[in-house]
Amino acid sequence: VPMSCAQNGRADETPARWGGEEFAIRSKHVDQQTLFARAERKRLLVAESAHGRGDTTVSVTISIGTTMVQPDDTIQSLARRADKNLYNSKITGRNRTTMDNI
Repeated sequence: VPMSCAQNGRADETPARWGGEEFAIRSKHVDQQTLFARAERKRLLVAESAHGRGDTTVSVTISIGTTMVQPDDTIQSLARRADKNLYNSKITGRNRTTMDNI
């Protein structure tokens, strides 16, 4: 049985829907390496969660764009940067995590 994001989340993470097919997860008190590792873990959990019914199996993957908050960020600048990284994950093959080097 596949696990949900909430079941695999951490106490310092807050998931939320961000648009139709996009979600955001706020992680508190993490460094860049930890943030990337957490995003990759979620991506792998989704990729490993196949649903079957009879002879049909449905596999799902996700593309992730992540970024760290900077002192001069606004919600808009943060969302733009994460969205740019998400787009880069999609155009470079999907089913991957992209993080900017801040």
